[in-house]
Amino acid sequence: MVVSKYLVWRVELANEKNAQSCSWSQAGSNLALNFHGDPYSADVTVLSDGNHHMALQEALSGFVSQDAKTTDVFYVTLPPQVLMQIVKNNELYLGHLRLPIRPNIMLSPPAIIEQLLGSGKLSQSVPFIKNRGNVLLVRKGNPKKYLE
Repeated sequence: MVVSKYLVWRVELANEKNAQSCSWSQAGSNLALNFHGDPYSADVTVLSDGNHHMALQEALSGFVSQDAKTTDVFYVTLPPQVLMQIVKNNELYLGHLRLPIRPNIMLSPPAIIEQLLGSGKLSQSVPFIKNRGNVLLVRKGNPKKYLE
């Protein structure tokens, strides 16, 4: 049973033995804003923690425009622990809808990637970005004289 403070829905599937191995919902909404594209016809599937959502669409559009073999990308932006469960189970439930998901690319914190590599669910890791701490962005000319 899916528990929500808004509505309580019973799982209604013909075969419930694997039901709810990993599920996602947005309380109070029937929109699924963390899922982008067509999971069945996309050439590439990307799982990304939500921290990258603001740049992901532009980056993936650029990838599609430069790679002749790729016509579409399906991408998911969810918390890292949820992404890990998707990879472990090869599926995600959105209410009663079961989506088989097998990512080609996964963006997530090192601890999550290392767990999935250790379990054999991912085959390799290629770091492409590294956190160097916090950054203070200041407008050109430093009009408020920050850090002076």
